[in-house]
Amino acid sequence: MPGVIRIASVLLSGTVLLLASCVEPTPDFGLTESTGGAGSTVATTAADTTAATAAPTSTGVAAFCGDGVVDPDEQCDDGDADNSDDCVEGCVAAACGDGFVQAGVEACDDGNQVDDDGCSTTCAVLACGDGTLDDGEACDDGNADNSDACLDTCVVASCGDGFVRAGAEECDGADLGGALCSSLGLPAGMLACDAGCTRDTSMCMCGLSPAPLGGECPAACTGGCAGDLCVLDCAGNSKCTGMDLVCPPGWACEVQCDGNDACAEAQIACPDQACAVQCVGNGACKLATIACGEGTCDLSCGSGNGVCQGADFQCGPNTGAVQCLSPANPPALVAAQSSQCTCEMTGCA
Repeated sequence: MPGVIRIASVLLSGTVLLLASCVEPTPDFGLTESTGGAGSTVATTAADTTAATAAPTSTGVAAFCGDGVVDPDEQCDDGDADNSDDCVEGCVAAACGDGFVQAGVEACDDGNQVDDDGCSTTCAVLACGDGTLDDGEACDDGNADNSDACLDTCVVASCGDGFVRAGAEECDGADLGGALCSSLGLPAGMLACDAGCTRDTSMCMCGLSPAPLGGECPAACTGGCAGDLCVLDCAGNSKCTGMDLVCPPGWACEVQCDGNDACAEAQIACPDQACAVQCVGNGACKLATIACGEGTCDLSCGSGNGVCQGADFQCGPNTGAVQCLSPANPPALVAAQSSQCTCEMTGCA
């Protein structure tokens, strides 16, 4: 009858058991009716015949590397495919040796543990001066000192490389180790370096015999040569006014400015040897420039009005002196930037 499940009769051991149930049906239960056997029926539900399934994720999509969510089997997950940040493919935290260059952290990353192939095991680019001996380097002492056994180009120091090796060479090419003829206690002249990186003092000869340059008097010596002294003859009124006067290398030099305006506004250069400039006469060396070199350098301002007025005397690296017989209008003393010159003024205001 409607609303009542039929009664199933079962005979067990000769006893009749009557099971009756009065249950109000509910459409949501999905009750069905089936026949269990001859003269019997069994009640079942949809849940009895449907396999159970896993609960869906919160997004409804299965988790994966790159979804921006760090799952239990991931070290990181930044949600992008950029292998230059701190999380690389496979959701693994970036590290030196992973084969990716981490921007701002690693200079290189070749993905191996070899330390001499251009990229170190600390992901630093190998270069000369880093203290690691790399392919193509003869040495690498990790400094830029060119006076030791290894140059800053990672080449072993040797005679002829242009750098003086401390304790092994006196000089090397044009590098004389800061030495001069005068600093070695020798007469002024030209110090050189031989092929064995030893100083050659054969041209430190001023004051000795024979004279420098084979005894020949240089053309610059307008007044001739007396022994080993070159004389620039500017004796006469305005004789060398405004001229460029250069003493020859390797020779002691004397510039004779004797006369009114004899060397006025002249440019007098004494490159590398002892030099003496003598000024006598009105304005004899007025507004002249005397540039001293390596040797001793002296300026004498004798008698006359304004004899050295406004002259520019530039001291060299060795000693020099200025003497003035007249206190009027003394020269200006200008020491060169590297000067060690002590300028003494006698009779000058």
